Amino acid sequence: MAQVETNSVAAALSILLRVLFWLAIIIGIVSAVAIVSAALTGEPIPFPGNRGEGIGRPAAPVAALIASSVFSGGIAFICDQLRRILSTLASGDPFVPDNAPRLTRIAICIASVEIIRNIGYVLLVSLTDAKAKYALHIGAWIAVVI
Repeated sequence: MAQVETNSVAAALSILLRVLFWLAIIIGIVSAVAIVSAALTGEPIPFPGNRGEGIGRPAAPVAALIASSVFSGGIAFICDQLRRILSTLASGDPFVPDNAPRLTRIAICIASVEIIRNIGYVLLVSLTDAKAKYALHIGAWIAVVI
């Protein structure tokens, strides 16, 4: 009886991860289309807070859209890897050799997104007059180390 409950929970979580995966893909595509269309047309980015000054002014919406694209890809990748791990749990044995590389790929993805986020922050502050606050995400780095 306990095995059936574990499988049903794993199956429900797998469905939730699939929904999150596609939501992240859609958000990433919408962000990328907004960036490309604004760059090609020179029109203001349709983003809350942009007062119509164009793609480079203010730079914060551009940075936010780029970050959204990067984070969306990272979230989609992590959701896919977690869904694969949950499929082994649903089948009854989560301790298969394939799950170790999946956990490593998740850690590398989190580290990559954090590095890109930090580079983006430095570029945003140094190349524009944006007043952005820096925040070190300790939780993300702890997840990478673990």
